[in-house]
Amino acid sequence: MISRANIRAPNPATAWVDPAKGIGIVLVVVGHVTDGLVRAGVPFDADVFAVLHDTFYSFHMPLFFFLSGLFFLQSLEKRGLPTFIAGKVDSLLYPYVLWSLVQGFVEVAMGRYTNSGAQVSDVLALAWAPRQQMWFLYALFFVFVVSACARTWLGSRWIGVLGVLALLGYFGRHWLPAVPLVSYLALYLVFFVAGAWRRSEVRVPRQVGAGALALAAVGFVLAEVLLQAPWLQELGGWSLLLSLVAAFAGIAFVVTVSRWVATGPSPILTVLGRHSMAIFVLHTLFASGARIVLQRFLHVEDVTVHVIAGIGLGILAPLVIGVLAERWRIGGLFEAPEALRLERRATRRPATQAID
Repeated sequence: MISRANIRAPNPATAWVDPAKGIGIVLVVVGHVTDGLVRAGVPFDADVFAVLHDTFYSFHMPLFFFLSGLFFLQSLEKRGLPTFIAGKVDSLLYPYVLWSLVQGFVEVAMGRYTNSGAQVSDVLALAWAPRQQMWFLYALFFVFVVSACARTWLGSRWIGVLGVLALLGYFGRHWLPAVPLVSYLALYLVFFVAGAWRRSEVRVPRQVGAGALALAAVGFVLAEVLLQAPWLQELGGWSLLLSLVAAFAGIAFVVTVSRWVATGPSPILTVLGRHSMAIFVLHTLFASGARIVLQRFLHVEDVTVHVIAGIGLGILAPLVIGVLAERWRIGGLFEAPEALRLERRATRRPATQAID
């Protein structure tokens, strides 16, 4: 996702990637804030919440898996399998463990005020049962591992084989074991593979006009309207196909908007994208803290105040921390510190052959 180590825009042709991450991370914060308010009993219009929740959650996490796939082959072929996986331990598994423990024990300590009701045993089960938003780092690490092994062992056939397996997993996930890791792979591997397959899209900068933007918007809105229609449940297996189409429609819309934004000055979204790891791992602590202070101590129940405070603090506070950590070169917050980095110690193997 989300750190620069995972998605980096190496040239102007990929300037749109950071704004795309910026849009995605804002949607993550908005989704978590509104969900937390509803679960905490803050008055929130049920219809508005349902539309927001169903819309954001239909595509915002698939978006990050898609973006993560864009530079996968480039990174793997440059580093080789052992070094590549070691790098993902440093940039994904390390912050997953660190912030799962930090956030988890804060939730335990503040248990009387939070929605989670976390126990110490829940926090320590992070090896097989990720909690809260941290599941993404856990899932993305294993998506990288599975994809890297497939590319190394299967050669140029990997994307076809893994693509078919990913589609089978997506449509057949209800018959798979109810294990978190299996469920994550079944739900999201298809989007990662799609990103790796469309990697050529990031090589040539393209101008996006109003027509393309309007077409992407119409496709996205139409897909969401169909996805949230009351009769969807009657479609049975066809609803899974529609959910897949809606996810890709949302991804296409964000990519199109990001390409359009990238043609002009877009400092806000770019900065948010570059620091999306900090926002991702920290936003729950600050947004939940804002809700607890407002609701439990100041007795504020106005949903507008809660939304503004939760989203504002959930984005700005982590952003400030991320910027300061970068400026002051504080290591160990969002990826492994130099002394612990496995990538430096990994045995370098010859890079895999590039796919034509």
